[in-house]
Amino acid sequence: MAWLAAFVTLWALPARAAQQFQGVCAVVKIEILQELTLERIGFLATLEITNNEVDASITNFSAELTFENPRLSTEDEVNDASDLFFVQPPKLTGIEAIDGTGIIRPGQTARIEWFIIPKIAAGGTTPDGVIYRVGARLAGYLNGEPIPPELLVVIPDTITVKPEPQLEITYFQPRDVQGDDPFTPDVVESPIPFTLGVLVKNAGYGPARKVKVVSEQPRIVENLQRLLLVAQLIGARVDDQPLDRASLTIDLGDIDPGRCRKGAWDMITSLSGEFVEFRASYTHASQLGGRETSVIKSLNAYFIAHEVLNDQPGRDDLLDFLADTVPDPENIPDFLYETDCNVLPVNHLDNVELVSYDGNRAVVRATADFENWVYMRLDDPAQARYPIARVVRSDGKVLSGHNVWTNVRYRRSDNARLAFLNIFDFVELGATYEYTVYYRPPESDTAPPVTDLYFAGPVERVGDVAYVTPETQLYFIAEDESTVATYYRLDDEPDFQPAYPFRISEPGEHRVWYYSEDVFGNRETTHVDRVTVAGGPPEIVASSADTDRIVFAGDAVTVRSTQLGVTVEPVGAGGTLTAHAYVYRGAYGWVTVAGVPVSPTPATEAVLTVGGDNVDFYRYRVGGGAWSAERPVSEPLSLSGLSGTVTVAVLGRSSHGDYPAEDQAVVVSWTVDPEAQAFTVTGVPPTPTRAQGAQLRFSGAPHYCYRVDGGAYTPAAEADLLTLARLSEGVHRVEVLPRADASEACPGDAPGYAVQWQVSPQYGWQFPVSERVREEDLGEVGGGTVSFAWDGRDGSGAVVPPGWYTVQVTVRDALGQSTSAVHLVEVEEMLPDGAVVAAGGLQMRPDAAGTWLVWQEQRPDGNWDVRGVDLAAGPGVPLWVTSDARDQERPRTDGRWVVWQDRQPDGSWDVRAWELGSGSDPIAVTDTPGVDETRP
Repeated sequence: MAWLAAFVTLWALPARAAQQFQGVCAVVKIEILQELTLERIGFLATLEITNNEVDASITNFSAELTFENPRLSTEDEVNDASDLFFVQPPKLTGIEAIDGTGIIRPGQTARIEWFIIPKIAAGGTTPDGVIYRVGARLAGYLNGEPIPPELLVVIPDTITVKPEPQLEITYFQPRDVQGDDPFTPDVVESPIPFTLGVLVKNAGYGPARKVKVVSEQPRIVENLQRLLLVAQLIGARVDDQPLDRASLTIDLGDIDPGRCRKGAWDMITSLSGEFVEFRASYTHASQLGGRETSVIKSLNAYFIAHEVLNDQPGRDDLLDFLADTVPDPENIPDFLYETDCNVLPVNHLDNVELVSYDGNRAVVRATADFENWVYMRLDDPAQARYPIARVVRSDGKVLSGHNVWTNVRYRRSDNARLAFLNIFDFVELGATYEYTVYYRPPESDTAPPVTDLYFAGPVERVGDVAYVTPETQLYFIAEDESTVATYYRLDDEPDFQPAYPFRISEPGEHRVWYYSEDVFGNRETTHVDRVTVAGGPPEIVASSADTDRIVFAGDAVTVRSTQLGVTVEPVGAGGTLTAHAYVYRGAYGWVTVAGVPVSPTPATEAVLTVGGDNVDFYRYRVGGGAWSAERPVSEPLSLSGLSGTVTVAVLGRSSHGDYPAEDQAVVVSWTVDPEAQAFTVTGVPPTPTRAQGAQLRFSGAPHYCYRVDGGAYTPAAEADLLTLARLSEGVHRVEVLPRADASEACPGDAPGYAVQWQVSPQYGWQFPVSERVREEDLGEVGGGTVSFAWDGRDGSGAVVPPGWYTVQVTVRDALGQSTSAVHLVEVEEMLPDGAVVAAGGLQMRPDAAGTWLVWQEQRPDGNWDVRGVDLAAGPGVPLWVTSDARDQERPRTDGRWVVWQDRQPDGSWDVRAWELGSGSDPIAVTDTPGVDETRP
């Protein structure tokens, strides 16, 4: 697995700058992350060594793998091929280390597993591969003496390493992209999709199996001028197959040595512009050997002038990439990258002139001073306003429609719009050609555009409804042969407006009305789409656990005797809901702090309130002082004698857990200034908080100005309520400044009296993955409640050790938003391991559930009876469930009833049952003389 990253820098021209006709461009940097996966071969080497000594440990044990290519070994020297393999850190069982400090205790078996990944050169260059011997070099001590090497000999095993593929990956993207025309500020033109292409060639000696490239959506990583820009991939395709809009994965399948595959994504940017930088890099998973085992041989990224077609006889019909690989001021392409990864030189033919143009037809004359593929560029007499119908060469050849195109570029110095006509053709040396370019006349275009609504950001489509978040951008793409303008209105707005990308902030169901019209006046019928905006993550309106205690009977039995049941009732407006359950070792407290004073404040005293999920006790320190003694959260944190900058750090814990590391403390601070005005702000959330909203009130002045997160100040009065909603993750700061009266203007920028808090929507739900013992997919939440039952076992089915555990049920919507319910449960062992439950004769077939343990026990006369004990009361005197002259065998219990098979006078078996601990008599479950009823 390798991560690929494509970085592009776009010069985009804002409409306002275009109106002023100045050389003002904005730089936007975009990153696209992609994951390359393919099938690789690895080897698992396993070594088991048993210490058969009764009372002596094997100490100072070490183990090291050896690799040998027997064809390169001689009688005098054994070949060492270890540098051709990457070996992951071993997985150890029954031993702590194999570096010379390992200990194998008496009677214990140590198991060591190494995962081996061959490096690229290990497989050689022939299909048969290379055979290696894999062994191990062992050493250790017994009774303080080295173990003789001949006693630790490992017989090597053989492996066959096949040749590996080596991938040459080349990305392609056009330099000029078309979106909204900055010279038409009252009209928003639809973006025109362009190709982000990739060629993957296998230059190795082995096949590349199941090659896939999975792409993420582009991320804007720099946008200093905050342009309203959407950059999106809208689908993927392989070998020019139809676009798959439902996926961003290109599945290239198997690529044999010397072969090549083409993949591509269709991409749009909502603004017209010019990409000025395009580069690619990759990282390889370090746990798989990093670059030492990487199959990526090279990675390049080039701009292209266009996707063109090599139309010479015998070539395929897949589009090729006309690439500009050597930067030059005019951005002239120089190589043709074919889809079979053949690379052909392309010459620039500049002896080109426009002979005539009559509004519908242009004649271009070119004299070839090269023989081969050539590229021609000249000013387009039609200004790239009309589509090209066809191009005919003077010798009768009709050029492929892919080999003639127009493009628009804006000159950076003055924003001048430049329109070019481009021709790509194969020519003979010294020949003169005339190309007749037929433009499609306006009257021939009578078809209206076809427009679709798209989303940049979280979205799920269910039927005819699109579920989005307030952060999701909405934009439109129209298909038409001519330039198109798009308009929209939201809900009951009276007028349509130019369709710049927009967001809908108001939660609930909305209707988006839209249409497009081309330059020839063809207007499509108005569409209407339903869009539901989720106001926040799913909400769990009810959550319950039926116990906080799971008990089991230690080594006496292996059956868990009780279980925890968690039931949650979620609701959400973000589309499909799914649920997962997780169990973590430990009980975690998530501390919060409230009551932090306004800063600055004249008060030299403060009272803070400490709380948080599962926080029962806390410690604190002021500044760099010592940590306080532990306090219960019921006791406020009172401080006095404060001055200057006050910094308080707080740690919290559950009564069933420990304190986290000091670097995880919640830290708050404020400034004490005797000259400050006394301001009070109520409604400030504790910090951190999952709440993404707040309602604040200010007191201390009848009139004031406020600002949020460094924005502009807004006037308000003391009675006003400041409501904040949809706050993003991070620290938020609200500042206030007093005003003498309502007529006083607010300042442009000045520090105010501030309160701040941290919004962390997942706070209290991010438990350490290393402590996760169980995970279960609860599937789709169709409505109502979702339940999870935990029986105290980990993912492998083993009983977990006693202690406190955290059970988390998380509900996610299709937009990536989630919420959780958390419950603590104690796993308790009723009896210590090895405790004697009952002494007596031969005992067998124990079974346990709830707090009861039952078994069958042999009486002195050799027959069997059923006994039981309530383990909740600890070891006690077992009771006789049965006392019969005939055999009573195979007891089973559910914790309330016990059932068993009862021998009848005629020798057959029937089933009996008894309610444990009750004074009632057993009941007959079956009564079938002569017929055996067994194994209840």
